[in-house]
Amino acid sequence: MRLRHLPAILATLAVLSLAGCGEEENNLTGSYSGTARATAAGTTLEVQLTVRLSQSDASLSGTFDAIQPDGSVDRGSMSGSVRGSAVSLTFTPASPADCPATSESTFSGNRISGPLSINCPGQAPVPGTLELMKQ
Repeated sequence: MRLRHLPAILATLAVLSLAGCGEEENNLTGSYSGTARATAAGTTLEVQLTVRLSQSDASLSGTFDAIQPDGSVDRGSMSGSVRGSAVSLTFTPASPADCPATSESTFSGNRISGPLSINCPGQAPVPGTLELMKQ
């Protein structure tokens, strides 16, 4: 057996093994349930959410159902991105009468949580919070 190629083989193996090192990627694909809360003019609104996410590389897409306190259900689509534990989400309601929202959240364990901003046209953004648990 010739050993003159051994250093090159070992160097190649070292590079290949390091390719998998670094920050572990999260896979957010799945169903989530939780709440979105927002306070405006001294009134707090809590909406129950069901979210279905699909992840492809760093891109997120999906759908959501938002159950209002009166029992009505608003539906829509979602888009976003993930980088490490940072999750950016955009909620786009199916009805143009409903307000879109964005969140710059964190994914930890089976939970997505963070600040939420509800962005109704012609109005100041309404701050809130997003709490989702993977099912």
